[in-house]
Amino acid sequence: MSKAEQLAAKAALPVSGGAVVWPFTVAEAAQYATLLNQVVIPSIGVLIALVTLLIKLRVWWRGSRWSRFAKEESGRIRARWWVGGSAAAVIALGLPMTAKWEGLENHAYWDAHGQVWTVCYGETAGVQRGDSYSDVECLSMLQERWGGFHSDMIACVPQLAEAPAEVQAAVTSWSYNVGIGAACKSTLTKHLRRSEWREACNQLPRWRRAGGQVLRGLVNRRADEQRLCLSGL
Repeated sequence: MSKAEQLAAKAALPVSGGAVVWPFTVAEAAQYATLLNQVVIPSIGVLIALVTLLIKLRVWWRGSRWSRFAKEESGRIRARWWVGGSAAAVIALGLPMTAKWEGLENHAYWDAHGQVWTVCYGETAGVQRGDSYSDVECLSMLQERWGGFHSDMIACVPQLAEAPAEVQAAVTSWSYNVGIGAACKSTLTKHLRRSEWREACNQLPRWRRAGGQVLRGLVNRRADEQRLCLSGL
């Protein structure tokens, strides 16, 4: 045996299940098998089970009626805007209210007040006579447009992002009806810029006219939006 081999032999110390060869520990094959069977394989099994569960939950969620109000999660609504109220809360509060007051029309109709062809939940952009959409298409259109109005209101009034979810929902529903241009120039918006949520909510009933006339439907809609707005204060 060479001198180097003699030094290596002296450095090798016997241990249970293997040997320590400076500076490494060399385990026996049985130890690797035990580690594989008792730790690695069960861990992989748990990971696969969790992934499968998450996939099933995602499929269930996308098929549930609640997913309609939490798609951030959809359209142009951006998570960075949601500070005062969560995305799901604002959508769940505001989108159904807008849908209720706009009403669903699957076939394009002539809006005498707006002098424009309208379809679904008050959609007017690019609508032409004879256009027709399914309920699912109309809901998708509403989600996209509603999210766009919320984003536009935040761009117009950054302070709105700090408001309670109820205020954001009511203001977005109102702007969806009156238009961003009119909303951004309003006294209501001035109150929002000063974070005067209650004063802003109390401006809603003033928006009850169309074509220069007070309409009972708008009176009722503004009262509903005001109740929602104030409920968050």
